Amino acid sequence: MPTYLVSTADSAIRTVSTINAAGEESPKGRGHIIVWGPALNLVVGALLYVGGLAAIKTAMVIGALPFSFEMFQMCISHGAVGSFLLGCLAIQNR
Repeated sequence: MPTYLVSTADSAIRTVSTINAAGEESPKGRGHIIVWGPALNLVVGALLYVGGLAAIKTAMVIGALPFSFEMFQMCISHGAVGSFLLGCLAIQNR
């Protein structure tokens, strides 16, 4: 579990830093890693201290909810939702 948490935190820090540095991975973008590393660690540490894993799970769901709506809208625009709903109805009518 600790290895998973460390690798996930490392990936999150690198992703947030790269986005904020506009894709710059040279030493010029390293300042973002120095800022976002401790910031994300403090947030996760505070969530663990206050509410344990339940607080982290809740924060993850709240953070992912807007992206779920975006993904649903993309499915609608590509016509995938209609065929998915028809497939669900076919399964229920068996």
